[in-house]
Amino acid sequence: MLLRSLGLPLAGLVLLGAAEPASTCIFVPQRLHRVDAALQQSDRVAPPPPVVVAVDAFRRNGLTCTSTSCVQNSCGNTGTVRIELAPSADDRTPAEELGYRLLVVRGQLPSTLSSSIGVTLAGGHPLFLRPGFDELPALDVTLAAVAVDAAGNESEPTQPFTVRFDGCTLAAVGDRCEDELEPDADLSAMFEAQLGLEPESAEGEIASSAGCSLGRGSVQTSAFGALAGVALGAGLALRRARRRH
Repeated sequence: MLLRSLGLPLAGLVLLGAAEPASTCIFVPQRLHRVDAALQQSDRVAPPPPVVVAVDAFRRNGLTCTSTSCVQNSCGNTGTVRIELAPSADDRTPAEELGYRLLVVRGQLPSTLSSSIGVTLAGGHPLFLRPGFDELPALDVTLAAVAVDAAGNESEPTQPFTVRFDGCTLAAVGDRCEDELEPDADLSAMFEAQLGLEPESAEGEIASSAGCSLGRGSVQTSAFGALAGVALGAGLALRRARRRH
């Protein structure tokens, strides 16, 4: 779905060429898991390990231009790792109240992700990590996850899973990779489709969340060369079929 990739980007819109978008980009921080001290006294049973459903690592450009139009968002160039875990049933803690801790099995994480590893993050939605845009293509690590119930009991780790860039750099708006766009494509249709979407439920959105504003404008011939060089010069590979929508 578009909003799963973009977050919540409909805070406002402006024409390309205005000073600034109507609102700035805000990534809602991942919440920490909370342990119930009272429950610790009676619950000593560890939850079963969670199941790794999907792992995606992709980028989004803040500006996309074709020969006819431009689209921009206020989040700029961003990197995203999305880890979806399916909880196993715990005897005392509801699934949405379980927390998860990520462990590094192999490889080295960039410093921008260090604060999200080794701490127990609140569950109830996918886990989102935010590596730098330029760091993501080199990201190649193996992680595992443990579930933590409301009493602080920890599961066995999941089977190790790989986190690696999937080759897709999304356009500034919508859910298409930049290299899938035709040079003469009118981005207005993509822009209007995004504006017509209603925000999804909290599933997958609570932590993904960027409040980005969007902008569009027509490209004058004199300006197109510079703008297209920013948006389309990377020559990116096609998005892998494993990417979830």
